Amino acid sequence: MQFADVLPNLPPAVARETLSGLISALPPPAIDTPEAVADRDATAIAAVAALHPADAFEALLAAQIVVNAAHARHGLRLAVRPGQDEKVSRQCRTQANAMTRLMQSGMRSFRRDRAEREKAEAAMHPAAMERAGWWFRDASVAAPAAASPAAEAEAEPQVDIAAEAEFYAGIYPRRAGLIRSLGRMPDNPDFDPLSPEMVAAIIAGDGPNMRAADAEMARL
Repeated sequence: MQFADVLPNLPPAVARETLSGLISALPPPAIDTPEAVADRDATAIAAVAALHPADAFEALLAAQIVVNAAHARHGLRLAVRPGQDEKVSRQCRTQANAMTRLMQSGMRSFRRDRAEREKAEAAMHPAAMERAGWWFRDASVAAPAAASPAAEAEAEPQVDIAAEAEFYAGIYPRRAGLIRSLGRMPDNPDFDPLSPEMVAAIIAGDGPNMRAADAEMARL
């Protein structure tokens, strides 16, 4: 399989890095055979391709979402393994639930960022977007009334800042590890500053991605 063929709209180097990283982070299959490994890899790659990432950042997010979903399933599989100790089984379920929340948080971020990008593209190129089939509303139909601020606030999904921070640490372990080691944002960072709420959540986090970020910093 040529990775560049799976994500043809991305540079070949981005496609290779995204999908090879994806495969390396997947849990083992239920049955450890070459065929099962190949099926696992093909399924994960197809899942990333199904999200149609439009750029390198979306590709990394899509891969992380798929990895988290795979580890959630793996945790549940371990929880029900015959003869499994009850304490270990509970730990596996807890881990599976945590990975599920990370996957869901990642999907919300992915969809929100995509919606914002498509909205900006539509505003810049309305005729092109209409020709592409994005818009079909007749101009004679009155636009729906704007929702009240209270209704918009009620409709806005609540952000799980702890899950967002854990997801960020999975994408950027060195950044998260640096923030945790300093107990604050670094001076003159070479990446976009984070909100105070996100920084506090990263410092206070104790999930698997946070622990991996600490280990990454310890190796530096």
